[in-house]
Amino acid sequence: MVEEAQSEAHVPAQQPPPRQEARLSSSHGHSSRAERSAFPTSQGPRSPVGLIWRIRDRRSFVELRRRGRRAHAGCVTVTFTAAPVGTPAEPPRVAFALSKKVGSAVVRNRVRRQVQAHLRSVSDVMAPGTYLFTLKPGVAELDRATLLSEVDSCLSRCVPRAA
Repeated sequence: MVEEAQSEAHVPAQQPPPRQEARLSSSHGHSSRAERSAFPTSQGPRSPVGLIWRIRDRRSFVELRRRGRRAHAGCVTVTFTAAPVGTPAEPPRVAFALSKKVGSAVVRNRVRRQVQAHLRSVSDVMAPGTYLFTLKPGVAELDRATLLSEVDSCLSRCVPRAA
């Protein structure tokens, strides 16, 4: 039987002097790539000016069904419930309902984003409360101007605009 000798490796205690870092030529660099910010993105809720909030709780959907006022124009239906009296001022809260009959997920998301962008631009004149936008099949074939005019028509009939 051969016995292994236990030995220690010689490791110098001194560190080698620092070397110059490798340099990449400009053809290997990413000069066109955007620089990242040194600061992390902000956390928490954003400022409510000119924004809309999402509906997240079941109670809001139950109230929309029970007490909501509806307005219909073309392929768009809006259901609205006013914010309770005495609650702190909040931006309008919005939810969307689009069935798969409207189109693929890409189509549904495109339509929803168009309506959301429009709502953000008019959120300062929307009454505080909860809104449910139901977009029916055929909405994907509408041009943007027609879609947004139907949304505005529903908003004006469903709830008086705040001044």
